[in-house]
Amino acid sequence: MSEWDALSDDDRDWAIATAALDGDKCPVCGGDDPEGLCQNPRYQHAWDVKIRRCYKQRAVLMAMERVRSDPYAGTFVPVVTLNEARAKPERK
Repeated sequence: MSEWDALSDDDRDWAIATAALDGDKCPVCGGDDPEGLCQNPRYQHAWDVKIRRCYKQRAVLMAMERVRSDPYAGTFVPVVTLNEARAKPERK
């Protein structure tokens, strides 16, 4: 018995359609036309990349670092809220 057997016809059709759409995408970056673009050696040095920091994830990582010695640290679930009062003033 296959995992496909448990699916309804409609679910199986959706799964096949999704697989067909994703079949032409790069498995690493998700880009379309991987052979023509992202996996093409001609463009190896042609990509411009900008790095931005996610301060929300940084705050989570810093909070988790403070409790890393807890033997059950892997069970902590971060609950993140934005405190506007602690935000830097906007530049004008």
